[in-house]
Amino acid sequence: MKTLVSFILFGSLLSSCNQSSPAAFSKAPIDSLILNWEKSWNKHDSVGVRNLFISDALLIDDNLLAM
Repeated sequence: MKTLVSFILFGSLLSSCNQSSPAAFSKAPIDSLILNWEKSWNKHDSVGVRNLFISDALLIDDNLLAM
């Protein structure tokens, strides 16, 4: 009997939770960076692509390390 009552109580607690679903998904910050890169790349704007990186960025490849 205690088990049945505890299941009913637990079930009612779960069903009473109000979880509001988000009205719209917000874009992640990386989405705007990708969009800026894509626009600059498609316009062949090397300065625009270069401005997306910090001045002291390291390019790391399996066989290449450039500073």
